[in-house]
Amino acid sequence: MKKFAILLVAMVAMLGVGTASAQSRTSYFMEGSYFRTEMNPALRPTRGYLALPFVSGFNISETSNFLSVDNFVYQRDGGLVSALHSSVSAEEFLSRMPELGIVELGTDVNLLSVGFYTGRAFWTFGAGIHMDMDMAMSKDLCRALKTFGNGTYSLEQATSNATSYADVYVGASIPIGKHINVGAKIKALVGACNIGVGFDRLSLNVGEERIDGQIIGNWRANAVMMDNSSPEAQGVMDMFNMNLGYLINNFKSLGAAIDLGVEVRLFNEHLKV
Repeated sequence: MKKFAILLVAMVAMLGVGTASAQSRTSYFMEGSYFRTEMNPALRPTRGYLALPFVSGFNISETSNFLSVDNFVYQRDGGLVSALHSSVSAEEFLSRMPELGIVELGTDVNLLSVGFYTGRAFWTFGAGIHMDMDMAMSKDLCRALKTFGNGTYSLEQATSNATSYADVYVGASIPIGKHINVGAKIKALVGACNIGVGFDRLSLNVGEERIDGQIIGNWRANAVMMDNSSPEAQGVMDMFNMNLGYLINNFKSLGAAIDLGVEVRLFNEHLKV
């Protein structure tokens, strides 16, 4: 039960990640913030900037269809208790859980970026690292946390995927007349890793005298630091090659992207679209 309580606390703590995401989105409306150029390349801060590696830009976002304080914290007798408290019935707790719980996490780290004005145009150059992760879990996992007793728990809907890539970009915001800004940002993308885990069979059978389960699944991993062609590889850790020359030559997942944006200011700038 202690382990379950620790897991519950960790899940509730993840709720704070959503706050960080909300705070970063408010920078869209802040005239002096350079973060606004990330969401719309037509926008521009009031002055130029220099963003240092890992210090000036770090954003974490989280979305979920079940992680909320109301689902894991309950009011009882004028106080607050966790969902695992005896006063919270399994029916009440599980009625708030979806059949398939989903959590999506995103992380953006600024490596280096600079922005400056040349005449009326505003230019941005930079590089960053991005990671996206999603996890899905069966409702039976919540049932196991709450009722862990005799019965069979089916967890095969559990999956996890993570993708990481780096980008280098150049962008420009140019005014057209007095009321319109148009912008574009061109990006070169380099894939860093892609990892995934899925299950065809994942179940737990809890009896009075024994606990057993079945696990049948698969995993995949593709990363610039992985060298699965080495004949000496004996395990997972042997597949990692951190040699700088190998890393540079192993960048194979290349791509490109372009962001377009526009800002229109109306009614003496009282309305911006």
